[in-house]
Amino acid sequence: MPAIPDLPHRSRGLSADVVAHLASLIGRGEFPPGARVPSERALADALAVSRTTVRQALAEMEARGMVTRHHGRGTIVAEPAEGADAVRGALAGAEGTWRDVADLEDILEPGIASRAARRATQASVRRLENLVAEAEAAGDPGASAAADAEFHLALAEGAANPLVSAAARGLAGASAAGVAPAHDTANGRAVALAGHRAILAAVRAGDGTGAAAAMARHLEEVRGVIRDDQRGSETRGR
Repeated sequence: MPAIPDLPHRSRGLSADVVAHLASLIGRGEFPPGARVPSERALADALAVSRTTVRQALAEMEARGMVTRHHGRGTIVAEPAEGADAVRGALAGAEGTWRDVADLEDILEPGIASRAARRATQASVRRLENLVAEAEAAGDPGASAAADAEFHLALAEGAANPLVSAAARGLAGASAAGVAPAHDTANGRAVALAGHRAILAAVRAGDGTGAAAAMARHLEEVRGVIRDDQRGSETRGR
């Protein structure tokens, strides 16, 4: 069982901090589906919080379908919903051009952002805040791209629909190579981060329409960075 890192953020809503932290660890594969989560006592000790706080956090995670709790077995990371693997696999394995992927992003991502805003909880907002902070602190393209990808996946999980989460993971696999160049420059990273801040502000406000619009702008701005970089490379190569 992996060690539990300390909370990246502590607020008055401490149970939301714990939910966001554990959701991030699950999302990153530290605790894969079917894995046993440490006991309440072990989590409380590792995170320096009370068992009551941990119990509240795990109850919320169970209500959101993130974990299941069984007498005698403890807390288990939930398995994907029926059909979720098929959705994710179909998208991840689909053959298409970068234009096809961008078209699919335009269809899916604004709707995901809208639902994430309308269904936002303190914990889902906190997770997005943590990821924006990670992106701000990222010192290299790889770390920035990883935080970017997790931000989009966290939005999908905030939509509270397992099939949406599965679709987002499949889309992330299809788009990773195309998006990565946007993080190669300081300007590209700044553009991506500004877009995430705007999306976060709309989600925090529960503004579904604003979140969808912010996501649409973000996608176009990031693609603009990639296009400008490609044109510059072509010019330098002449």
